[in-house]
Amino acid sequence: MKELFDSSQVKNLSDIIINHSFDAIIFYIPIKNHNNIIVDFEFVFMNDTAFKFLSGSREKYIGKSFLSLFPYALTDGMFDAFKGTAETGIPSEGIYYYDYGEYKGWYRDSVIKFDEGIIVYFRDITHQKKLELELENKSRELANLLQEKNLLLKETHHRIKNNLQLLASLVNLQSANIKDPYYREMLNIDRHRILNIAKIHEGFYENNNFSSVNFKKYIMDLTSSLISSYIQFNTKIDVKYIIEEVEIGLNHSINIGLIINELFINSIKYAFQNREIGNILISLKRKNDILEIIISDDGKGMNTDLFYSENSDTSGILIVKSLVNQMDGTIELKSIQGTSYLINIPIHQ
Repeated sequence: MKELFDSSQVKNLSDIIINHSFDAIIFYIPIKNHNNIIVDFEFVFMNDTAFKFLSGSREKYIGKSFLSLFPYALTDGMFDAFKGTAETGIPSEGIYYYDYGEYKGWYRDSVIKFDEGIIVYFRDITHQKKLELELENKSRELANLLQEKNLLLKETHHRIKNNLQLLASLVNLQSANIKDPYYREMLNIDRHRILNIAKIHEGFYENNNFSSVNFKKYIMDLTSSLISSYIQFNTKIDVKYIIEEVEIGLNHSINIGLIINELFINSIKYAFQNREIGNILISLKRKNDILEIIISDDGKGMNTDLFYSENSDTSGILIVKSLVNQMDGTIELKSIQGTSYLINIPIHQ
């Protein structure tokens, strides 16, 4: 088989490859003292690319000592890296910043041992490093802006919660002056609606990412508060919770909270008359892009014709239907061995 290149062509090819490399390539041999300790390095070979970074001609470097030309290498760790590779044979790599006249900038070098000396591959990475530093600064600025935004959101949710609680207290004071039990109960229901929304805002500012609320905790707190408020019905209410961790935004959270509030109150007030114990189930699960909510009880049931009638005069049911429609959802009532509401709401993330 005929050889593709003769020895002179191979040498020319090697010279072209070496001298057209993107990296500066420099070969050093160690300079040792009388105790055989490396104290410097001597320039032996430099490719053409090296002079894109270094001024002057080969005569300025070949045969000269490394530290006589670059004394600051003693303080930035470069000399120690050269020495370590020369002594151990373990390759090393480093990034260095120089601010010495013509050498100002960022440089990366890789060092390998070869024969009695070392080969150093040297590259100017100033442009790349500037981009990295700009990116770090931008990231830091964005992080600061995000922190400011989160603090503002937290303060906003906190103030809204406080204002809503104040409003609920005013409603409660007003209800004390109402003699008619029916209208006093209407105000009490409105107070719970206001507190419900306040709890949502409280949940958002307690959650550090401000994008969702811990819905299980919120629902458990809400239902416990409602049970305490309607203790006069003398029925022990056992609540079973099946609630998945689901990311729900602020608007949907408020609507869903109000829906649960209305239907839970209905069960407490009407489902368990003359009962010692009543059972309520609250289930919240995500099924693909649908949020499925089930609220059911084992009480006396509800008139389905009244529920589906467009002329229903039950304000709580009208509110529930309106909120479900706002979220493009559906609601279905089953009244077999109690009352069960199945609500499906599309959610997108």
